[in-house]
Amino acid sequence: MRSEGAPLLLWVALLPSCFVRPPQPSFRDELELSRFFLRDAERLRGLSLGWPPVIRRVSSEEMRASFADSFARNNPPEDLDRASKSLVAFGLLRRGINLSRAYGEKLGASVAGKYDLESKTLLVREEASDDADSLDTLVHEYVHALDDAVFDLSRLKERQRREVSDAPRSLVEGSATATTLDFIPAILFFADSVGEPLGALGSWGHSFGLQEWAERLEGIESETEKARLEQVPVALRQLWIFPYAHGLAFVDELRRRYGTAALDRAFADPPTTSEQVLHPEKYFERRENPFEVRVVSEEVAGFREAARGSLGEFGIRLVLNEFVNRYAAERAASGWEGDGYRVLEANDGALGLLWHSEWESAWGAWEFEEELTDAWQERYDAEEVEEGDAAFLRHPGGLVTRIERSGRRVLVADGFPEAEAKRLIESMARGDEVRTPGGRESASIFRGAASVLRPVVDFESFDHSTRASLLSSVAAEFETGEYGWETSLLWGGLLRIRSDGDRTSVSTLFGLLSFERNHRASMTSAYAGPFLAYGSSPGTHSFSLPLGILGHASGPGGWTWETGLVNVWEERMLKETAGGGFEKTGEPTRRASLLFGLVHIPLP
Repeated sequence: MRSEGAPLLLWVALLPSCFVRPPQPSFRDELELSRFFLRDAERLRGLSLGWPPVIRRVSSEEMRASFADSFARNNPPEDLDRASKSLVAFGLLRRGINLSRAYGEKLGASVAGKYDLESKTLLVREEASDDADSLDTLVHEYVHALDDAVFDLSRLKERQRREVSDAPRSLVEGSATATTLDFIPAILFFADSVGEPLGALGSWGHSFGLQEWAERLEGIESETEKARLEQVPVALRQLWIFPYAHGLAFVDELRRRYGTAALDRAFADPPTTSEQVLHPEKYFERRENPFEVRVVSEEVAGFREAARGSLGEFGIRLVLNEFVNRYAAERAASGWEGDGYRVLEANDGALGLLWHSEWESAWGAWEFEEELTDAWQERYDAEEVEEGDAAFLRHPGGLVTRIERSGRRVLVADGFPEAEAKRLIESMARGDEVRTPGGRESASIFRGAASVLRPVVDFESFDHSTRASLLSSVAAEFETGEYGWETSLLWGGLLRIRSDGDRTSVSTLFGLLSFERNHRASMTSAYAGPFLAYGSSPGTHSFSLPLGILGHASGPGGWTWETGLVNVWEERMLKETAGGGFEKTGEPTRRASLLFGLVHIPLP
């Protein structure tokens, strides 16, 4: 009778060898441990601070107080009042919610670490200081310190925010988050420079890249955070996470196309709109600056101006997503070309809204108008009345929302009597100031009658790159840019070669065979299906053979040989030297394990 348990037992024995890594070095205290691993953060980011970082471990109360203090310094009461009334006018916030408390106390309480721009100090919450999460947090904040030392992050803070979302900060948080995600597998599995652990690739044939992490960040909340954040409106949480999730995807695309040198250069010219962050090609290739819309400053009897600004594409997503599904909201907002609004406050505190948006096409304007009408009909539980290209919603209280489309333009007057809303729309149509960013031509050289050739062969020229494709990139594609080039055959499955100032990579057979060399970080990785995985970085290397039958890794903490049946390893202790480096100290510890780890034997 054949045993069903034997194959399972064999897999249990062999799988540990698929994740071969050298023992972690021991240190006398957490400070030495932190400084040791921050060297890897410098290498992965490609920048150096030049002096030992100042690290402080603080309590949750101190962290919350520090965050609240920074928030108060950067957000004066009058700015918060304008922001609050704007969010209320668009239906993103309920009356009475204190933004300072929501951000400074509720969201601030979930912060595990912080780089203090004024004191140049890394703050890490004590409660998170005894596990890998603390190290990840420290690396994230240390990258802020690196970027600040080289690029002066206070410059970005001084830039006037155009929209409710913070596009320049997306570059800052994206840089730190991407480097942190590089750091995790680089330490654990000696990964390649794009953050895919070789051990996971070799064993499971699957790993999450940075784009997937960006998508996960949008909805991630631990169980402990849920209780703390449940009182914070969804829109505020989405605005909070925007620079991290979408900034990560933005930075990942920038590094993938042009290398880390392009990331450094972006700090001198950061993205200015959420559209550029959400659609990186509108920043990297042919820069799309928005229409600047200024709503006419007309006096309205019984009202005074309380705020003015721009929502931007991400803000419009949030407005629509309050009442329609996410896909519909993203599709309708994607044609955004620019917008401006005024919030007017009545003597009794009621808010009125005047909003002018420009769209890439008449179709885009129509699609937005349809989704907004449906969303706000539900928002107000209102009756819709159509009037040519205009529609208005009758609120239960007698006021109306009037939405009028003309070509690529959509005008909104919300929270006024019917006659007044119509008059204000007409005034906006005549008096609103719209500054165009200049013409944008198609990037393809094939136009008119020659456009029939585009599905077969196409050549595009952008500001920073050129691209040629055969059979709509199915057969072949070649791209050259300011920092390097890339070529692929059969969607990259047959062959893909990338080269830029930082990395050279080659893959074939749909990734079954791949090689990458990160020149800046001095990291090398190779992968051959399930048969061989190899990775190296300064002072460390790792490899594993078929199914983990044999694996070896060596690094500062020692070395290990693993077969599943017999594992042998040596562990060392390091100490910091006067020059800021690390050296071995004391006698190493050697051990072996037999019989699937059931027996451990100390070695001389």
